[in-house]
Amino acid sequence: MTTQSFENLDFSILVEPDNHLAYLQRWEDGVWSEPLRFTLPLSREKLAGTPILAQALKSFRRDPQLEPLRDALTHGAWNDADAERPGPLARFWAAIQASFRQWARQIG
Repeated sequence: MTTQSFENLDFSILVEPDNHLAYLQRWEDGVWSEPLRFTLPLSREKLAGTPILAQALKSFRRDPQLEPLRDALTHGAWNDADAERPGPLARFWAAIQASFRQWARQIG
């Protein structure tokens, strides 16, 4: 049986694709919680509407494991077009960099 494991400082998620199950544990007060079991695949609505799942995904933000985790939980149904978009600060910084590159080309 194949399994996939995803861990960070707050959550541990074990995915068993062959059994269509995922187990989620949270690190609380120095111990792992009892595992919560979820049947796979999960929909985006289920991921967003279940507080513990939403917190777990949020804790993996900016982690290279995020996309494989989403794919494992949704069986690849996650739509990349709807994935998180850059925030206002990131867009502002990109605009500054673009204008600086344009200015550098003009004087160089």
